[in-house]
Amino acid sequence: MKKSSYSSTVFLVLCTAYLFGSAYVGSYWYDRFFHSVSPSDAMVAGMKISNATDLQQQIEVWEKGQKLFVTYIDRKEHIPSDVFQFDVEGTMIGSTDGEDAPLLLAVDEKKLLETVTSLGIEADRIQIHNLKNELMEQASKLNMEEKEFALVDYLERKEGVTILAEHEISSVARTPELQEFLSSVPEIVIEPLSSFSILNFTENQQMTSMTNDELSIISTGLYKLVLQSGLQVIQRHHGTTLPEYAKLGFEARVDREHLQDFVFVNPDDTSYKLHLEMVGDRLRFVLEGEELPYGVELSLGEKQPVKHRVIKQYTPYVTSGQVKIKTEGKDGVQVEVWRSMVDSDGRVLKQEMISRDYYPPVHREELVSLSDYLNSQQAQSGENTAGTPETEEVNAPDPSTTDETAEESDDVSEGNGDVEEGAGRKEPDSAEPVAPSSEDKPDLEMK
Repeated sequence: MKKSSYSSTVFLVLCTAYLFGSAYVGSYWYDRFFHSVSPSDAMVAGMKISNATDLQQQIEVWEKGQKLFVTYIDRKEHIPSDVFQFDVEGTMIGSTDGEDAPLLLAVDEKKLLETVTSLGIEADRIQIHNLKNELMEQASKLNMEEKEFALVDYLERKEGVTILAEHEISSVARTPELQEFLSSVPEIVIEPLSSFSILNFTENQQMTSMTNDELSIISTGLYKLVLQSGLQVIQRHHGTTLPEYAKLGFEARVDREHLQDFVFVNPDDTSYKLHLEMVGDRLRFVLEGEELPYGVELSLGEKQPVKHRVIKQYTPYVTSGQVKIKTEGKDGVQVEVWRSMVDSDGRVLKQEMISRDYYPPVHREELVSLSDYLNSQQAQSGENTAGTPETEEVNAPDPSTTDETAEESDDVSEGNGDVEEGAGRKEPDSAEPVAPSSEDKPDLEMK
């Protein structure tokens, strides 16, 4: 009987403890979610949170004003707020008095990929897990500052190298110096974060006997390859006339005496390889490297012709009615070179002007009879003075000093032959007088 009474007492004590404990714990967790808690009791992501409702309101404010973006080349896209899925309940459970708790959330991978691929990059080229982790870290702070995530930093690398570009120059003379260069340097490796200078390279290879034309042929071939890769041109020049080995817009002239070099850099953390090979009279250039996540297309803008002028020089060495052609005229041209980066569907991701090349015209120079000029001046003077009591004698130009006048077309503008040269200078309205020499007398070409 006594033992039974003791068991009943223990049972009643346990039940009482259970009832009081349940009431206290339930009240505690209810207050944590739905009722006021001391601000010092709950810290979430560095913010003082009163309760779950307060946290939810903070999240909604962030969702309406957050400025998270993904970028790719020159394109930019806002990351929708519904990509982020916040766990308010789990965050509140994990928070403890006086300690800063992380804001728990997840990222909807499917919706994130929709945003990423809208920029023109293939889904399998993105390290999506790394991108998700950084997005979650940024969103968990509920920071309202603008933040951009460059997708080039999350690209999956493909193993091995591929041919990025090929180019050929025809009718190249196989000179001893050029042959020596090709035999000694069949391959050029452009290391990561390094630069290449054709003048420094040939000097280091002790090939200083190469002519400017030979160096220019090599640089011209390399130039077009560089434009179709991630390499960046630092210095490039072109001449005043387009050489036969170059196509308009793609000449890269080198001149030791005038310190005109061809220089480019590799900003990537992967290397490139340049191969040069002579096949008959064709010089072949090949660029190898890691496959780019985009395609590159080169194009020329509208060609703008620049008409040449006709300059007449009057000389006593040409008989009346005859004309000697001293220099045949040739029109100049100006053209812009553009590079477009395109995705796998051919959509343009970025378009930029690479250069504006200007080749000035060659003016036509004619030697004309001085007697014809004098006769025309006398006739003009007679017309101007007809009916007046006085006449004025017209002095003919002195052949020993100057005997030139100019008949010209519209003004033209010219650049300086370097990369990104513009049409910023105008030629004078008339050419400087040039006195005829004895060389102008023989071998007249009559027109």
